[in-house]
Order: sequence, then C-alpha cells, then structure tokens
Amino acid sequence: MVVNGCERFLRNVAIPTSIEGDLESTLRAFGLRFFKLFTDPNGVRLMRAIIAEATRFPALAQQFYDNGPKRARQQLAAFFAHCHAGGHMHAPDPDFAAIQFITLMKGHCQFRSLFGLSPLALTITPHAFVEQAVRLFLYGCQPPATPNKKPARSRS
Repeated sequence: MVVNGCERFLRNVAIPTSIEGDLESTLRAFGLRFFKLFTDPNGVRLMRAIIAEATRFPALAQQFYDNGPKRARQQLAAFFAHCHAGGHMHAPDPDFAAIQFITLMKGHCQFRSLFGLSPLALTITPHAFVEQAVRLFLYGCQPPATPNKKPARSRS
C-alpha cells in the first residue's frame, strides 16, 4: 500500500528527465505539480498519519521515506546532474541541489498545511510562490561566468 502510494505520487509529480523549452519553465511546471501534491488535503492527511505513527512503526516510516521522498530526491538529483553536465546550471553536488529545491518548494507551505493552516498567505498565489522559488534557486545555481578577455592596452 505504501509503495503503491509513493509510486502514484512519483508518477503524478512527473520529475523532469530533460529540459522542456528552457530550464526555468521546466522547473516552474515541475514545481507547481510538486507544490499542489504536497498541499493537497489527502497528501497532508497521509503525511500527518506517517509522522504520527513513525515512532510506533519505524519500518513503515522507513519504507515510506525510501519509496517516496528519497526516490524523488534521487530522480531530481539525476536531472540536476544532467543540467549541470550540459552547462545549464551550476550544481556540482546535484543531490544537495535537489534537497535545496525540494525545501524551497514545500518547506514553509507543507509546514503550514500540517498545522491545518492555508499553505500560503492570501496575498500570494501558488504560481507566484513557485515562480519566485524557482528564480531564487536558479540564481544560486547560475553557471560560473566565463572570464572576459582583458581589453588590449592602448599605446598612447
């Protein structure tokens, strides 16, 4: 049951394997799917249940983690490794980049959802939240600038 639920989540979130258009729009589309699944009331209820029972059933919690969050992180890290190798982003540690991206997408909003609060303040939309998070992430993962050639000295 846990494994099937995790596989369904991974199918629905559709972690990218290649860049569609440009990296920013690819991450924005993925981020929005990810955000919606993590703030969905059914997903929030499942997360509460797993957290509540984790100390009584550690094997269940480990199975959930291994088949859900860990696999998602590994798949996203593989995508970031591909993007790094292609020069689209600077992510020499793609696993760390995946952790950072996932944290940006769900951290605050999932925390609020777990407490039964609205995932976002009423003044921001999920689209705006994801767009800003993606921009922040990509700003931190900009490929290093290629050094400019020094201008030739003039002989005046």
